[in-house]
Amino acid sequence: MLTRNNQISSLAINTLNKNILVSASAGAGKTKLLIDRLIKRITVDKIPVNKILALTFTEAAAFEMKDRLRTEIKKILLEADDAFLQNQLSLIETASISTIHSFCLSIVKDYSYVLNLNPKLVNNLLDEAIKKSYLDLCLDQTILAAIDENHQDFVLTVETLCNRAHQFDPLKKVLTTIMNIRSGKVDPDAWDAQVLQFYDPIDTLKDLPEPLLTIVKEALDVDIQQMQHVLNQIIDRYTLILEADIEPWHELQKLLILIEKLIEHAEFDRVYSLLKTAGTIKTKTLKDEDEYKELRLVFNDLLKENVEFYIPEPLFVEDIGRQQPIVRQLLRLTDDLMVRYHNMKTDQLVMDFDDMEKYALAILTAPDFDVARVYQATFEDVLVDEFQDTSDIQHEIIKCVSRHDNVFRVGDVKQSIYQFRNAKPQLMRDLIEQKDDNMVLVLPNNFRSVDEIVRANNHLFEQLMNIDTFEDVYLDDDHVAIGLDEQKSKGFPVELDIIDYEREADQDYDETNTMVYEESNQEALIKTRHIANRIVELNKQGYKFKDMCVLVRTHSIKSHLRTVFDDVNIPYFIDTKSGFFMSQPIQDVLSFLKVLNDSHDDISFMGLMMSPFFQLNFDALASEAIANKEARLTYYEHFKQAYPLIIDQIENLKRNIKKETLAQILQRLYQVNDYYRLHCDEQAKINLDYLLEKAHAIDAQGNHSIMYFLDVVANIQDEVSSEAIAVSSDADVVKVMTIHQSKGLQFKVVFFYSNSRNHIVDLREKVIVDPELGLGMHTLLLPLRLQRSNIIRKAIEFNMIKQELQEQIRLLYVALTRARERLICVSITNKEDLREPMNQYTIYKRKGNGHWLNLLFVQSHVPFLKYQIVSPTHAIAVVDQKKHMKDDRVLEPLMKKPKAKARPVTYVPSLQLTPYVSPTEFGTLIHKILELLIDNHLSFNKAVMDLMVDENMQSQIQQWLQHPMTQPLKAMTLLSEYPCITYYEDQYQQIYIDLLAQSETQNIIVDFKSDRVADEKELVARYQAQLDRYKHTLNVLYPQHETIAYIYSLHLNQYIQV
Repeated sequence: MLTRNNQISSLAINTLNKNILVSASAGAGKTKLLIDRLIKRITVDKIPVNKILALTFTEAAAFEMKDRLRTEIKKILLEADDAFLQNQLSLIETASISTIHSFCLSIVKDYSYVLNLNPKLVNNLLDEAIKKSYLDLCLDQTILAAIDENHQDFVLTVETLCNRAHQFDPLKKVLTTIMNIRSGKVDPDAWDAQVLQFYDPIDTLKDLPEPLLTIVKEALDVDIQQMQHVLNQIIDRYTLILEADIEPWHELQKLLILIEKLIEHAEFDRVYSLLKTAGTIKTKTLKDEDEYKELRLVFNDLLKENVEFYIPEPLFVEDIGRQQPIVRQLLRLTDDLMVRYHNMKTDQLVMDFDDMEKYALAILTAPDFDVARVYQATFEDVLVDEFQDTSDIQHEIIKCVSRHDNVFRVGDVKQSIYQFRNAKPQLMRDLIEQKDDNMVLVLPNNFRSVDEIVRANNHLFEQLMNIDTFEDVYLDDDHVAIGLDEQKSKGFPVELDIIDYEREADQDYDETNTMVYEESNQEALIKTRHIANRIVELNKQGYKFKDMCVLVRTHSIKSHLRTVFDDVNIPYFIDTKSGFFMSQPIQDVLSFLKVLNDSHDDISFMGLMMSPFFQLNFDALASEAIANKEARLTYYEHFKQAYPLIIDQIENLKRNIKKETLAQILQRLYQVNDYYRLHCDEQAKINLDYLLEKAHAIDAQGNHSIMYFLDVVANIQDEVSSEAIAVSSDADVVKVMTIHQSKGLQFKVVFFYSNSRNHIVDLREKVIVDPELGLGMHTLLLPLRLQRSNIIRKAIEFNMIKQELQEQIRLLYVALTRARERLICVSITNKEDLREPMNQYTIYKRKGNGHWLNLLFVQSHVPFLKYQIVSPTHAIAVVDQKKHMKDDRVLEPLMKKPKAKARPVTYVPSLQLTPYVSPTEFGTLIHKILELLIDNHLSFNKAVMDLMVDENMQSQIQQWLQHPMTQPLKAMTLLSEYPCITYYEDQYQQIYIDLLAQSETQNIIVDFKSDRVADEKELVARYQAQLDRYKHTLNVLYPQHETIAYIYSLHLNQYIQV
C-alpha cells in the first residue's frame, strides 16, 4: 500500500542540488515530509542547523518543527554521544526556523543600515488599530492637497464617485482599497503602468491588451453559456409538448452558437446586433407547466441582462477613453497617500506589518550592497511550508535568499485560502508547469481520514474543481488513497443532513450584495439546533465532546452556536473577537475611560453608574435625574452631593493614573470592585484581554492620552485568525472554529455548517479593484449622472467572481478534509431543483456551498455518501452533563457564560448606595436564592444566607421549605433553571424551568412566582400559557413520563396545579 508513497518520500528527502516541489493533498503528510528532510539534513548529512532556513505559515508550525527536531536529536544522543548534534541542540532556539514575517524582521534588524533605517523604527511594530488612525489622517491630507491643487481630473473624479459635495468617504474607501492591493505588489509602479495601459486609447476592442482581452471574451462567453444551458433544458424537456412552437427556441439556439463564435473572434459589434435580434424573438407560453414557465422566465431575464449590457462597440471604446483620466487620478492620489503614510511612520519611528516584507526585499535587492549573496552563501537548504499561500513579495524574497538548486517547497493549491492576504496560488501552479526547472513530486496517500471520507472527497472535488474557466483542477494525481490499515472502512458514510425548510420571501435579499455568507437568524437557528441535536446523539453513543468540532465560514455564526449550546448545556470552546463592540464589558470599560477623560460626559457617566462597576439601579438614577432637574448640573457635579463615595473613588483614580501607561490604567479599572473576576464570562475576558493587548501596543509607540486610545479603539475591526484556537486537547469541549482556524488540524468528528448564500463581489461599489486587472468602474454620464456598465468593468467583475468562487471551493475542501472518522454536513433546501448538474452554470449562480453539496449528494449513487432530508428539530434533550443538583457538579472547564436572564448575585459591592430593592430585583434575588437552595438539595448554606436582604424574604423561603408538598421533592432528582428550546405554536421558543423534579416515571414542574395577588385564580390567568409550554416541551422530551406542573406562590404560600 505504501511502496509508491515511500519511494516518493525518499526521493524528496534525499535529493540534493535540485529545486523540489512536493504537491500533496490534505492529510498526505507534506509538512511531516518537510520536517523529515530537515531532520535528515542535520542528523545524517551533518548540516549545521544555522545553515538551514525553514519558513512556515504560523508560529505554531514553527514551534512544532523545532520541537520535532529537538526530540529526534535527543533520541539519537540517548544512544550515542555526538558532539556535533549536542551543539545543534543548543542552536535550535535561535535557528532560522520561523514564519516568513519573523525571518523578514530579522533581515531588517540585521541590515537596517542598507536602507538607512532608524534602529528604533525597526523595533516598533505599528498596531493595526493605530494604523487605521494614521491612514485616516493621511487620507484627509491627501484630499485637502488635491482640493488646493484643484486639477480638473480631481474635480471629475469627485463628481464621478461622490454623490454629495465635500462628502469624500467613497473616494477614501477606493483609495484605501487600491493602496492595500498596491502594497502587495513587488513593483507598485509597474502595476500602475499596466492598469493605465488597459485604458489607453484604442480603435476597436480587439486592440485591448492582454490579459484583459482574454478575460473580456471569457466573461461574455460565460454569459452566453448560461443562456445556452437554460435553453437546452427547455428544448430537451418540451420539444414534444411545444411541437411547432419549439422553433423559436431552435432559432435562439442557432443565434447563441453564432454569438459564441463572434465573441471568440472579438467581433463585438456583430454580437450587439444579433443579441438585439434575439430580443425580438417571441417564445410560446404554456399553461399549467410551472417548470417551463420558470425556465422561460430565467432565460428571458438572462437575455434581457445581455441585451441591456451591450452597446455599439464605438461607445464601449469611447467609455474606456472617458475613464482614463479618473483612473490616472485615483492612482496618483493613492501614490500620494502612500508617500504621506510612509513619511508619517518614519516620523513616528514605526513600521507596519507589510513593511517587514517590503523592507526585507528592498535590502536584498539594494544595488550597492550584496546582502542576498550573504544569505545564499549561508543557507544550504531553504525549506518552505504551505507554499500555496505565498504572496508575490514573499516569493521574491525566497528567490533572493536561495540558490537556483536548493529550495524545497511543499504545498497544495487546493488548500490556498488566504487570497485576502495576497496569497497567490498561481505561483504554485506555474512551478508545477515548469517541470524542467523543478522536481515535482506528488504524494499519493492520505494518512488522516477513513476510507469513506477519502473517497467522498475525491468524488466531490473531481466535480467541483474541474469547472470550465477555472484554473483549479482535480486530476488523477489529486486522487488519494488511504495509507494505513486503521483507515479502512468504519461503516460510516459521509453524511449530509438536508433540512427541509421553506424560506420566507426575503425582501432585503439583493443579488448584488457582497460577501454575505450568513442566512437569516431563523435559518441559522434551524441549522445550529440540528447540529446540537446530532452532537447530543453522538455523545450518547460514546463520542466525547472533545472528539467533535463544528466548522463555520465566518465568526458571526459562532454566536448562534453559543446560544444553542448554552441552552442544552453542551460544553464548548469558542474563540472569537467578533462582536467586540457589542460586548457589554467593553462598553463598560470604555464608559469608565470616557468619564476619566471627561467627567461631564453625562451619557458615559450614567452608563458607568448602571454598569457592574457601581450597580446603581434604574429607579435610583431616575430619582437623581428628577432631583437635578432644577439645578441643571452635570450628573458628575450632582453626584458629588448625592453619592460622594462614588465621586471620591473616581477622583482617586484620576489622581493615581496621571503617570500611568494605558495598560496600567486598564489593569487598574479591571480591579475596581473586582470587575474582571466577578462580572466577566470567558468571552468577556477574551475581549478585555484583547483590549489590554491594544493598550500595550499603543504604549510601545510612546505616551498617549486616554482620548487617543479611545479614538484608536474605535478603529478596531473584527479579525480573521489563521492560528488554531487555544484550548487544551484534554478539555472535554466541542470546538467551534472557522475554516481558516482549522487549517492544519484534524478531528475525530467534524460537523460542517454550510452556507446558503454566496455573494461574491459588491457590484454596487462604484470602483472595484482586482489584483491582476486593476480598476473597474461604471460609466457615469454627467451632468445627468446616468450610469451604465462597460467592457472593462464587466471583465473585472467576472474575474473577481471567478477567483472568489475558486477560493470558496478551496475553503470547502479544507473543511471537508479535517475529519478522521465521521463527517456530517448540514444544509437547508428551499424546494430547489436538485436535478441540476454540477457545472459552470450551477457554480456561477452563486447559491452557496450548501446548494453544491445538496446537488452532489442527491445525484451521487455511491456507498460512501449518504443524505437524508429532515424536518427542523423541535426539541433537544439537555445533555447528561448538565448541572446536577444532587452532588452539585460543575462542568470543567467551565466555558459558558452566565444566563443573561438571571445573572448570579455573587458579590455585593463596597459602594452599596441604597437599601431599596425594587420588585423586579426582589424577584430576581429570591429566584437566585431558590436556585442555590435547590443546588444544595434544599439546605441552607452561607451563600444563601448572605443573599437574604430582610426577614420577609427569609420567612417566605422557610414557608416553602416547610410546605407539605415540598418535602417529597427531596427524594427526587432536582434540577434548577432547566433550559429547553421547543417548537410550539409554529415558532421556536426558549424556556427555563425554575425547578424540575424527576423520578423514573414522573416530571414535576415548579414555577416560583413572587407576584402580590389576591388569590390563585389571578396567577393561573397570568401564567397558564407559560406552564402549558413547559408541559408540552417535557412531554416531547420525556414521552414515557407523567408531567405535572405547579405554580408556587411565595406571597400565598401555596402550590397551584396548572
